[in-house]
Amino acid sequence: MKLDYIKKDKGGYDYNGAFPPAGAPDPACWLKPYSGYKNGGEEAFFHDYAVRGYNIEFKYQGETYILLGWMDGERIALLDAKGNEIQRFSDPMDALLHCVIGDDKLLDILADITDMECG
Repeated sequence: MKLDYIKKDKGGYDYNGAFPPAGAPDPACWLKPYSGYKNGGEEAFFHDYAVRGYNIEFKYQGETYILLGWMDGERIALLDAKGNEIQRFSDPMDALLHCVIGDDKLLDILADITDMECG
């Protein structure tokens, strides 16, 4: 699995080099609202999901979805609320770039996602 987008800031902390927070690689970016990202959706998906490898459960248009991360060593996939696989991905960046929910690309709806839980 390719994780070559993960970079180190000047303080030694990992960040997403493909979707960096505002101010990176200066470690002070983590003190900004949403850790330097525009909104909570960007912070959750670009950092917690792609860099830290967490699973993310979230709602979009009233429906619950789960995006499985790499930390558990299982498949990288988008699931519905019942655990049915909707899409599978080769790595976290593939998921960010190619995940589609209904007719909407994940990257286009990050500000509209609600009730995010990472873990």
